[in-house]
Amino acid sequence: MLIFLLPLLLYSCSMKMESVYVYKFRLGLSLLYFSYMQIDTVSSIAITSDSYDYENNDRYQSEAQHGNKQLLSDTLEFEEKNLQNLCDHSFQAMKDAYYDDDWQGCVKHGLTASKLFQDHLHKLVSCRRLCKHELVYDQHQIQNGFKSDAILALYGKSSLRYTTCVGKCVPPRFLFYENLLKREQYDYIQICYYKLKLYVKGAAAATTFLVANPKHDYMSTNLANYREHLGVPEDDLIDLEAADYQKLYKLAVNLYEEKKWSQQLQHSLAALDSYYDAYENCSVLCETGYAVGIDHHEFIGAVADQMEEVIKCKYGCTSTLSRLDLKIVDNILLNIYHHLQYSYSQVGDYKSGAEYAAAFLLHDPLNANMLTNKKYLMQEKNVPEKWFQPPQREVEHKQRLDTLAELMQYLHTEYVSQHSLGKKRQKQLAELEGFLGGNIKVNATAADLGGTERFVADGFATPEQCSHLINMCQMHGVIGDGYSARNPLTKHEIFQGLMVNTAQQLVEEGKLASPLLSMYLELSENTRRYTQMYFNLHELYFDFTHLVCRTALDERSSRDDLSHPVHADNCAIQKDGTCHKTSSSYTHRAYSGLLYLNDNFEGGEFFFTDNHKHEQSSVKPKCGRLVAFNAGDYHGVKAVRSGRRCALAVWFTLDPHHSEQSRADARDMLDKLHNHNLVHDEL
Repeated sequence: MLIFLLPLLLYSCSMKMESVYVYKFRLGLSLLYFSYMQIDTVSSIAITSDSYDYENNDRYQSEAQHGNKQLLSDTLEFEEKNLQNLCDHSFQAMKDAYYDDDWQGCVKHGLTASKLFQDHLHKLVSCRRLCKHELVYDQHQIQNGFKSDAILALYGKSSLRYTTCVGKCVPPRFLFYENLLKREQYDYIQICYYKLKLYVKGAAAATTFLVANPKHDYMSTNLANYREHLGVPEDDLIDLEAADYQKLYKLAVNLYEEKKWSQQLQHSLAALDSYYDAYENCSVLCETGYAVGIDHHEFIGAVADQMEEVIKCKYGCTSTLSRLDLKIVDNILLNIYHHLQYSYSQVGDYKSGAEYAAAFLLHDPLNANMLTNKKYLMQEKNVPEKWFQPPQREVEHKQRLDTLAELMQYLHTEYVSQHSLGKKRQKQLAELEGFLGGNIKVNATAADLGGTERFVADGFATPEQCSHLINMCQMHGVIGDGYSARNPLTKHEIFQGLMVNTAQQLVEEGKLASPLLSMYLELSENTRRYTQMYFNLHELYFDFTHLVCRTALDERSSRDDLSHPVHADNCAIQKDGTCHKTSSSYTHRAYSGLLYLNDNFEGGEFFFTDNHKHEQSSVKPKCGRLVAFNAGDYHGVKAVRSGRRCALAVWFTLDPHHSEQSRADARDMLDKLHNHNLVHDEL
């Protein structure tokens, strides 16, 4: 399969100046081929089997095998619609019980919603996986088809049969689908358990929520409270929706530590089978539909955009499947390979041990420990080199991951940049002109500032908004926030900051008005949207948001230090002027921004430098002024000689896995607070 895909990708990459239509045509063909030749990869959801209807699944399989597909789809459609209605009803009943202080009802309906949702996912996946049998291709026809009509070769009768089959599996979306997918019911359930003083169950519910929302600061605080103040043991912090492969893996690890090699082999092999099953299920769920844009008029362009979302979903999920309760295992699959290699060797099956050593090295060829194991087997156990061949399933899995990585690289390096030539860019430019009612004015471009990705624009905040944020930081800001000292960057200034999660906690404690937190989030969101459009980025995510002030301790007309020394936001500057991507340098950050809030101070100018720290340009802060730039650009802040300098600092990433969870948490809290107030207003 890869033989046909890779030359097409390489050929597409070489056509740097081709039209948008031709470019999209090539990408669309690549993505179509990737999708329909079943180079399937993992999605972001692991499926459990606790509630799986094995009896019905056997019936579905039997009906499909005997050609009774119409009965299969009709049965599924009827049952799924009932499940969807029950899911929505149970989720809403849970919320109603919560707001009525009916804690037992809240737990009952929340757990029912979870159970029904898992049943829905299982039936949906079963139906879609059966539909995969419709995808049968004639390789000779495909090769010839590329020479004549690639659309018919790739999107012919077989794909139409598959589409027809999938269409009968019923749409996966319903009212509370996204909420259940994010396990939001466990947010309510853990509070209700807490109110019932069932702390162990509350801790398990909090853990289950955090597995799906690992950066949720508020829930992390709750879980710490269960552990430290309510005495819930670490062993009780379990994921209530753990997948089978996760349970089997944990058992296999215990048996490995107990050196029970035969039993360990049995559980590791079962964990491996279960992992691949979860992998295929998740891959199917990545294909359950995305919003179609209205600005496409050509078929291939629309397909390419749809496939881009599918690929992104699948690409990020190997790491998701490596989550074990609240821990991130570097790679569960590689750990299983390692356990199999070692356990097979311990029971004397050196050939199988060599095969899984090879499977491990397929992913990590320079791993010192596994190379040592291989050397030991060859020298001490006389294992021949030819035995170090990974099983075929492991080879195919690695091919899928490699292909997906190539497509992601292609999307990031080619698709977005070429896309800027099309209608989407024209639409973005129109949105830029009308942003915030047309009040934004760009007064310095990259050329003015001595770089390639930089701009300065005014109009992002009113004087009243700036004043509110400054007062927020002055009253509630934490001295040295995020650092270990009150004046971490220079001894002549005090650094004060307010993070989003801290502001949320203040609102929950009644110490900060919720509209002020809303303003904090809204103003920073405006900087993200504008920066994304200005730089023509496909999607930009917050990595970190920080409301900060720097206050001069002693007024001096001249200082030889800087308020913030020259640095880059995603790499560590070396003495020779180069910038190294180190593990501690936030390498995932792509763009940075500063929304200034005042100008009633002396000094404090922001400035850009070249690689030798020679100043290229400077920016004087004022209320509502935004400076945004590539996170790799060298920059600094001149000494604040007198007064207080305040700004809303934002750092952005292109990687959704590093998106700032505390913002979503704050939004959820504000929404719940708003809905709660509406309920009480009606009463």
